[in-house]
Amino acid sequence: MNTQRYTDKVKQVLQAAQSDALIRGHTQLTPWHVLAQALTDSAGLTENLIAAAGGDAVRLKNQCGTALSKMATQQGGDAQLTLATETAKIFALAEQQADKAGDAFVTQERLLAAMAASKSDTAKAIAACGVTPASSTCPCPTSTGGRRGRQTAPSRARFGASCTPPATKTLTGPPSARTSPPATST
Repeated sequence: MNTQRYTDKVKQVLQAAQSDALIRGHTQLTPWHVLAQALTDSAGLTENLIAAAGGDAVRLKNQCGTALSKMATQQGGDAQLTLATETAKIFALAEQQADKAGDAFVTQERLLAAMAASKSDTAKAIAACGVTPASSTCPCPTSTGGRRGRQTAPSRARFGASCTPPATKTLTGPPSARTSPPATST
């Protein structure tokens, strides 16, 4: 797992997942931790991806909570957090999918696609919530399209509208019209 290849957003999700696992007293970082934190992201990207693929994000959140509450905890002492084998396999699959698409970074879309394509319990939960990957490619309309950096026609046709949230603020006009001139000091 090369974390330098992960986007800042994915790194934030992973850090939150690690913190959650430690707070809960779990000894392994599982795909459930990662998925639960991805689903609670304030930008709502993972929820939007699941909805765009026809899934039920609320149901998946509930399944994550149930699975995490059933995990064994370690009481007392310093708990060492290790990476579960199935989590490592998912990260490796996400990196392979990014390589195959020509992407330099692993995005949340790739991570979700890898979870859905894995043989883990999280994959079963994702499928039960209505999301099944048609192939090992990213199951979302905002796939970067490799080096092209744009959405491809087949993904638009298959998934319809974009699943990213709309911009909340639109900037128009040249930059000079949007910003004040720099202050000069004499």
